[in-house]
Amino acid sequence: MRRTNLRFARCGRFSWVVALGSLATAALLMAAYRAGGAFFALAPSGAEAERRAWSEAAYTSWWAALAPGHGAGVVVYGLFAALISYIMIKHNLMGICFILFFVSIRNWVTYGVDQGNTDGFYGWSPMRRLLGYVIFSLLLSVVAFSSLFIGMSAGEIPWTAPFLILYLIALPAYILVPNRLLKSAMRDFRTREIASTREEFAQARDNCPPLSVDRFQLRELERAELNHLRTLDVRLFKIKELVATASVYLASLVATLARIFMH
Repeated sequence: MRRTNLRFARCGRFSWVVALGSLATAALLMAAYRAGGAFFALAPSGAEAERRAWSEAAYTSWWAALAPGHGAGVVVYGLFAALISYIMIKHNLMGICFILFFVSIRNWVTYGVDQGNTDGFYGWSPMRRLLGYVIFSLLLSVVAFSSLFIGMSAGEIPWTAPFLILYLIALPAYILVPNRLLKSAMRDFRTREIASTREEFAQARDNCPPLSVDRFQLRELERAELNHLRTLDVRLFKIKELVATASVYLASLVATLARIFMH
């Protein structure tokens, strides 16, 4: 917990580094647009040279173009792009801190489940809500990223690498890591509960006369309880929710890559 608090404190103390990185990211994005790919997709049909000339003229007339007479537009666009980058970077830094916290305590904290399943997720509903907000936010970012890259070609990708890395890595990481931790927690919980159940039933049978009906019933109850524990499967998200999330992510990813490499 102390290390986690230090990480959060560092994220605040070095906000100026994030701000500089955001300004640099905004500058790279504007440089990518200047390379000419942003407006080429909008050019009317014709020879490639004509379309290229059209896109360059369209860029020059754009209000935020890096061209004489557009100083105010460049400043406004750059500041807004830097602000959005700052929020996105800070968002991911906070997420990384949380994930590192859960990874760090995995061998020190014992997780359990509510076998009565009173909240529908065996007591894991709060974690589901927390991750749900994060994933929804990241899905919005994915859709925004796909619109950002839709007009760029492979030649402009190096300029936008910071965005692309977040685009490709962030969402899978925030889904896979927590689910991996939950799977590990469930495995440990199942092992503990099976051992404890066997021990308790063995003690109960020892207190019963040999060949008694109670002893037979205890064996049947033990068999049913062990079967329940072995089949107990806790999932943070339902299959249809995972399919919907994967569909949005993959559709945006495929559309972006197709647009980049077919440009």
